[in-house]
Amino acid sequence: MKPDSNIAKDLGRRIRERRKKLGITQAQLCGDYMTRNMLSRIETGDANPSLETLLFIAQKLKLPPSFFLCRDAKEEAEYTKTVRIKDARRMLGTNQYKKCIDICSELPSDDDEVSFIIVNAQIMWAISFFDKGELIEAMQHLEYAETALHQTVYMFSEMLSQIKFLRGLIRSLSEGELPDESILPRTVPVFFSKDRFFYITALQARGFPKECLSEQSIYRAHLEARELMRGEAYSDACELLERVLADAPDAFTRYFAILDLEKCKSKLDDFKSAYEYAKRRMELHDKYPL
Repeated sequence: MKPDSNIAKDLGRRIRERRKKLGITQAQLCGDYMTRNMLSRIETGDANPSLETLLFIAQKLKLPPSFFLCRDAKEEAEYTKTVRIKDARRMLGTNQYKKCIDICSELPSDDDEVSFIIVNAQIMWAISFFDKGELIEAMQHLEYAETALHQTVYMFSEMLSQIKFLRGLIRSLSEGELPDESILPRTVPVFFSKDRFFYITALQARGFPKECLSEQSIYRAHLEARELMRGEAYSDACELLERVLADAPDAFTRYFAILDLEKCKSKLDDFKSAYEYAKRRMELHDKYPL
């Protein structure tokens, strides 16, 4: 039976466009299943694939068969968004931020949901760089996040507040100073655990409710060490701080643990150790320019 020209051409076009987007040659797509001549005829709309062939092609091109049967461009765009949004969210949930953003780049740039996913991916990517002490990269991704944020109406004020908070943390680490209280958001940022947020807000506080943090928490250990320092129990503080330094989960915690160890060793007149910690602190600080 001669194929309906419009349906066959649209089907062939979608197969061809998807194949080229994935960087797959006709020979690679065909494998041993069919000839290149048959695939060429399908892609030009001169032949309709059988159901089995369509299933084979769809599997190779990593899209459901129904995608290739969309009736028009609008339905194709809606279908693509539905399928690819799920893929983007899956990449975001597994910390594959670049893949998430690459998927979103295939979708309409003026779509609120797409822009909001990009905002989330860019912020989480920024935090991953911040945790490694790569502050310039972290700031860049926050800039990208804010740009995407202006293209969506979802949680605008809340997300902008969290971007401001993260910028403040990055600057504080770059300057080697604890963050100013003015940058702290009113609620726990969605991208931080409660433990981590409480730790950051409590670093300069005198006394803190220990039940807020688990007994094994590195953040709690650092706060307890600071309480000991205020009570001039520097030897005990050093023991806790050395544990914090050994298990520090991020650059921020590591830097301020070293700073506190330097202070403790100096108070104990262990100037050799204080010098070594000061040297380590300066080496880290030199890695954190903005």
